[in-house]
Amino acid sequence: MHPPSCGWRRTALEKVGFASVASAGYSFQLEMNHRAWKAGLCIRELPIAFTDRVAGYSKITAGIAKESLRIAWRLRR
Repeated sequence: MHPPSCGWRRTALEKVGFASVASAGYSFQLEMNHRAWKAGLCIRELPIAFTDRVAGYSKITAGIAKESLRIAWRLRR
């Protein structure tokens, strides 16, 4: 048996108000999980194994990090 796919059911997206999500990028995940939690939905984490980076740079910039902090601060209510 295959593990369940990672994604959202249509009913869950409707319940969390997907159409009004303000975030983009990495903070989108934070806002969606917060909305799911507030809506009383079941949240499951499916682990993934990442290998260590051997070359190149992270795509996360200071601006992306700041946006994530702003979203977290806004969602604290």
